[in-house]
Amino acid sequence: MKYLRLLFVSALIVLVWVLSCNKEKPAVEERRRETRAYLDAAIYGNVEAQYEIGRRFWTGHGAELNDEKAVKWFKMAAAQGHADAQYCLGEAYSRGYGVEENNEKAREWFLKAADQYRKAAEGGDMNAQFKLGEMYSRGLVGDKNGDEEEAIKWYKKAAEQGHEYAQDAVEWYKKQQNKDKR
Repeated sequence: MKYLRLLFVSALIVLVWVLSCNKEKPAVEERRRETRAYLDAAIYGNVEAQYEIGRRFWTGHGAELNDEKAVKWFKMAAAQGHADAQYCLGEAYSRGYGVEENNEKAREWFLKAADQYRKAAEGGDMNAQFKLGEMYSRGLVGDKNGDEEEAIKWYKKAAEQGHEYAQDAVEWYKKQQNKDKR
């Protein structure tokens, strides 16, 4: 009888342990299901799905980490004018992720993305405004050493609409300007 009770308690402990170890499995499975759905849509030419599949390969969230596959999907979306995919291609070429490093191609993709962002930013899109601020700040467009004035202009527009990162950027620039005055 003692043996059966010990066996039962041991089995129960193992069962609890197994169940506790599988808590994350539903989230992982859900991401994989989402990835399969995005992949189906991407294959049929859905530009948002193509970008999302590229992003998942780029980050490893919901797909294997694979820069070459990410670039493949970003190129498909970028060819259809997807600004974020164009930006990601600029990053890929500037850093040699999934492609051979090529600063000229990187600049071309950054400029294409900036054109798309500018259209959206002028229409009031705060995310596009922030992205333009970032691109000017980093020298990805405009002056290669950065265009502080243009960056601040776009950061302020996004910040006025409540974009938190843009608000942080505006604050950072204010602090830098105050340091320069000392």
